Amino acid sequence: AFSAAGCGHSTCQPLWIGTTGPFVLSSPSVANGIVYVGDGDSLFYAFKASGCGSTTCSPLWTGQAIGEQAAITSAPAVANGLVYVSENNGMVMVFNANGCGTSFCFPISQLMTNNEQIVSSSPAVVNGSVYFGSADQNQAPIGRLYVFKVAN
Repeated sequence: AFSAAGCGHSTCQPLWIGTTGPFVLSSPSVANGIVYVGDGDSLFYAFKASGCGSTTCSPLWTGQAIGEQAAITSAPAVANGLVYVSENNGMVMVFNANGCGTSFCFPISQLMTNNEQIVSSSPAVVNGSVYFGSADQNQAPIGRLYVFKVAN
């Protein structure tokens, strides 16, 4: 994390660095003082946005993607106390935004495509519906927009 105002020098040092797996693929999302980010190793991380009082911070909790090739490549969406995380194996996982009471959490729900391999977009949540795009690479490349109604 860096100060948005800069540091007054040509090169700035980060305020803090969060520890993750081998490579972060998704853009971070920030809501209610928590930073959410996905990784190419099928894990999803939640950090305190203000840091931890040290230069290197561990996540508050980590979420596990489900299935093969479950890289998390898009920005999570946060709405109504839930985090929606698309993964590269045809689903959007839903986590409680505050975690699960332990350091390692599984999704509380999954929004599935029609056996498509790739959810290729960040989910959007508006008026109780979740929207996301996918790609079917089993046949000719066909993109689809999925819309799911979720409980408020």
